[in-house]
Amino acid sequence: MGLVKTTEDGWGCVPELSEVVYQIESCQRHVYEIKNCVRTHSTDVIVSEMQHYLLEALQLLNDIDKHVEYETVEDEEDESDYDALYDATRGIATEDKDDE
Repeated sequence: MGLVKTTEDGWGCVPELSEVVYQIESCQRHVYEIKNCVRTHSTDVIVSEMQHYLLEALQLLNDIDKHVEYETVEDEEDESDYDALYDATRGIATEDKDDE
């Protein structure tokens, strides 16, 4: 099992998942039509388009390495900014105590 360290805290580190979601959501107009008893497309169109989108989604899912895990790590730049701010404000707090 591989481990990938990333500063992403979501699934942006696996763009293929976004494409999978896009393909599945492309079926939404047909899902709406079916669930709400609105017949605007032929059976052939509904079945063909849903098959296309879902097969695309399945192919994308098959191409994703399921043995890779992702670990969110702090961005070193953000951490160094925090450290600099902490050091700067710590100095101020120390000076205020010295004045008392």
